[in-house]
Order: sequence, then C-alpha cells, then structure tokens
Amino acid sequence: MDRQVILRDIASGIRKANSTHEKWTKDWWLCDYGVESLMSVKIAENMFRHLKGGESLTMEATFGELADGAGAKQKHGRRPSVLSTGRRADIALWHGNNRLYSVIEVKRLWQKSTCERDLERLVTIIETYGRRRSGSVKHAFFAVFVAGKNVDQVSNKCGDIQAHVEQWCNGRVKVENEPMPLMSPKDNGGSEKSRAWGGIVFMLTASSPR
Repeated sequence: MDRQVILRDIASGIRKANSTHEKWTKDWWLCDYGVESLMSVKIAENMFRHLKGGESLTMEATFGELADGAGAKQKHGRRPSVLSTGRRADIALWHGNNRLYSVIEVKRLWQKSTCERDLERLVTIIETYGRRRSGSVKHAFFAVFVAGKNVDQVSNKCGDIQAHVEQWCNGRVKVENEPMPLMSPKDNGGSEKSRAWGGIVFMLTASSPR
C-alpha cells in the first residue's frame, strides 16, 4: 500500500469508528470509553480494500511475530525489552512473501505516558527491523483521536501533540504528520456542552544517517 493511502485509511477509519460509536451509544465518543479496538477494526476494514497483490494485514500480532517477519540482521543479545514477545501491535501490514513492512498504533486520547510507550515501540521497531539492518520495515504510523470544547481547542491540542511527538523522537526517526479534518461542534445528546473532534496521524520513517 502507498503511504498516502495508509494515511487516508487511518484518518477515515477513525472518523467511521467515532460515528459508529456515537450512533450505538447515543452521542458518546471514542474518548469517552476504552474502545480503541473499534478504531483498529474500522481502519483495518479501510486498508483491506486497498491491499495490493498478495499483501495482508493482521491485528494484535505480537511484536515477537513482527520481529520474526521483518528479516533484519540482529546484533547479539536480547531483543529490546519494549518489543517483548507478549506485547501486541494494533495493525501490521505484510508483503506477499510474509515480510512485515508497516506497523500502526492508535490511541483514543492523548495520555503522555501511554502514548510515549507506543511511540517507543514504533521507533524501536524501525531502528531494529528497518532497512538499515536489512529488514523489511518501511514505516510506522501513530494516530490519536482528539476532542475538545470547540474546533480551536482541538486544533491547539493537535498542535501541542505534534510538537511533543517531534521533540520526543529527537531525530531518531523522521516524523511527518497529517491532521484530520476538524468536525464542527454538535450538541452531545443535550446532556453536555457542544464539543468538537479531530485527530492527528504521524508517519515515522528511518532518519538519515548522522
């Protein structure tokens, strides 16, 4: 899959997930309940339609499985602890020869500690199983659903998240981002003030050698 198609599929999948959850629950959003699995499913449904040739996708594959499918030349010693075999990736994309080429993680809201743990896994898998080690991983994607009182607040939150992610990565990987369209405030079932939502999707790729 082309990286721009992946970006669009992630953003569209998150919008579909929130719309679906809003209908099911009578106006509650993704950030209100722990439903990241719904985000993953809607994104995967989008991506399935755009897989090429023998490509495939998996959900909740362990990082041990991902490591086995990346074919990189490993240094001696243990696998990085953040990629321990018990940890799982939301979505992984595979070439027809069962070689891993991308990993996607999604979050229903921004929480610094949990988001940084996901980022660490994504950055590490690029560093450990990317092209520099003769591995097959091309890129990784990290997406966050963002809600606020109004469009301006959502936009500001997305800007803060972008700045934090770029600073946190600190040149270990190249960071690009795609803001999701902001949805205008609407009444939340009459029980809460109007809110707005959007999000941001990051694409992480290997940085140029220093």
